[in-house]
Amino acid sequence: MENDSDDQPDFTILSRRWRGDTLITSDIALEIARRVHVNLYGQADLSANEPLSATEKGNNWIVLGAKPIRPVRADQPLDGPLLMKISKFDGQILTYMFAISFESKN
Repeated sequence: MENDSDDQPDFTILSRRWRGDTLITSDIALEIARRVHVNLYGQADLSANEPLSATEKGNNWIVLGAKPIRPVRADQPLDGPLLMKISKFDGQILTYMFAISFESKN
């Protein structure tokens, strides 16, 4: 497999990271999350997640949807608020999932 250097950050991005200069604000992180989520799951699911919130955590934004976290059983489709971790340096999506909890068999 060929290693394509176009897939890696170049000096312009690396030097920003070294200086601690970020490009992605909380508003931009929210917009990235909205655009990705509506593309994959549709406007109805995005609307159910609004309002989205962005919380700063180190060098990342944690974007969380407003859907409630409900327990699910193993035989149910996964559904819950969207949870996305986005780099403040370059907008890279580091995590994208639904926040869920599993129903206990007690």
